Amino acid sequence: MAGTNALNVSTLGSLVGTSWVIASYSGELFGEFESITPGYTVNYGSGTNDVVTLMAMAVEELIGDYNNDHVVNAADYTVWRNNLGGDGSLLGANRDPANTGSISQDDYNSWKAHFGETGGAGSLAGSGVVPEPTAAMLALLALAGVAAATRRR
Repeated sequence: MAGTNALNVSTLGSLVGTSWVIASYSGELFGEFESITPGYTVNYGSGTNDVVTLMAMAVEELIGDYNNDHVVNAADYTVWRNNLGGDGSLLGANRDPANTGSISQDDYNSWKAHFGETGGAGSLAGSGVVPEPTAAMLALLALAGVAAATRRR
């Protein structure tokens, strides 16, 4: 689901490595997009580079990720189960290339072998996501409260 600070990009075809300047600015840039369409990345510029650039990147295939959310989980099992016996193309690009023909037990086995894996642009790995400072402060306050309660005894 896209938030108010989302950058939603229509599919531009296979333009991996292509970039576009989507904005320019002077001075200091405040804020970033909360989410970006998988398969694209944004460079916000800095210093002498005061442009915001959108770049198309390769989206890694994640075998067993039948709903393309970049996580192999129970939701992908549901996609497999709902399409069992149907045309193999219904599982999309993340179907194991060794599996051909109708959706079968082989597709289940591929899903099971990759269960729990994450990847692609939708994963948090390497995304630069940092916990909010308020969460860290609450944890410190909780620890301080435990320490204070222990000293009173």
